[in-house]
Amino acid sequence: MKSVLALSFHPAFTPPMSGGEERLYYVLNGFSHYEHVTLISFTFHGVDRVETVYHSPCFKEIRIPKGMVSLALHGLIQKFTTIKECSGVVTSLESRINPAFRRIVREELPRHDIIFFESPFLFTIPGRLLRNHTLVYNAYNNEYELMKSAFSGSFIGKILLSYVAYTERGLARACKLLFVVSRDDAESLARTYGIDPGKCIVAPNGICPACYDRVFQERAHMKTSPVCLFIGSYHPPNIEAVIQIVNIAAKMPGVLFLIAGNVSRYFASRDSQTEPCERDAYTLSGELYKNFQKGGGNPQIDRICEFIREHREGEEPLRRFSHSRNVLLLGQLSEERKLELFHLTGIALNPMTTGSGTNIKVLGYLAAGLPTITTPKGARGLDLVDRHHALICDLNDFPEKIHELLNDPGLVEILRENGRILVEREYDWNTIVERMRRTL
Repeated sequence: MKSVLALSFHPAFTPPMSGGEERLYYVLNGFSHYEHVTLISFTFHGVDRVETVYHSPCFKEIRIPKGMVSLALHGLIQKFTTIKECSGVVTSLESRINPAFRRIVREELPRHDIIFFESPFLFTIPGRLLRNHTLVYNAYNNEYELMKSAFSGSFIGKILLSYVAYTERGLARACKLLFVVSRDDAESLARTYGIDPGKCIVAPNGICPACYDRVFQERAHMKTSPVCLFIGSYHPPNIEAVIQIVNIAAKMPGVLFLIAGNVSRYFASRDSQTEPCERDAYTLSGELYKNFQKGGGNPQIDRICEFIREHREGEEPLRRFSHSRNVLLLGQLSEERKLELFHLTGIALNPMTTGSGTNIKVLGYLAAGLPTITTPKGARGLDLVDRHHALICDLNDFPEKIHELLNDPGLVEILRENGRILVEREYDWNTIVERMRRTL
């Protein structure tokens, strides 16, 4: 039996809280049904020792705490640049000198046949140690292209960007094959690094449809409430998407916009843009209330208000945008609370303007039966057909499309049914992993 050693700059937390965490966990967990899998990852600074987590009898993870190098580099980058997110490149630099990482890699390498690099950032292992192993790059994005705009505005950023290109180029050329999330990413990586496109195998992002079964059934023929949802991790393209939502919300005072996920943290720390919003004090009023009561009322609205007012231990303080008070920042939610929100929300939004790879959040929306509005950029890498699986349009058309969904229950039901069928057929993790295994 072959065995897999995977390397990731972040842990495989369960349940996953971001698209990257979902791909990391579900792909490796899927492989563990057939091979022994060991994941070496870096975890938060402040953890006092190396930790071993057993996800299943054949899937273990070794988590290595970050050291002072990461803290110092993050501080330097934050002080002298406007870069929003740099964990991958910072962890990469630390991995070159972190003694625990170097020791554990040397111990684990002889026990495994296949090495999965879950990003280019930990391709920092001496080449002599990788001989006689099959190297695989599981590329979530073209990291260099993804980071280029954010890192090109400062001298430090340009140095880090050159380092990313050097590291990713080395891995792309050294590996036997690359799993990419879309054909666009395959072409981008081949063009950037001069590699043979033939060794790029499309393994799209996926989802576990069964996790959304209850929500999908409950949403059947449900009245669409004027509540729009966006979920995102602390990731520059998601930050840009929230800015777009704030602009949309300013034109639609009768619609409530909810932002969930770690992307909330970026705005919650900016007092010039957001303000506290106490759960117990939150009430709907004015045009929002009138819209919610339109057409004889909507019992979902009372449940949305209750959802907002409820305080759950561990959740972040509720905040809203100062100049668009119909945009609320909910923070990171548990999986249970996220599914509850999917049940109550009327429309899902994906106003992406930047980024590469594919958006797993869209698959979650479709699996839950949420009618979804996305930009063409947000639909990249997914076989979505406009007005069949989702509404695909430019940002300027989002308000019009929101109004259309609020007033066309027939279209909502078409999107609900067809979106779910597409996810089950093409984007179930079990199917995707089986295809990946056949290529090795």
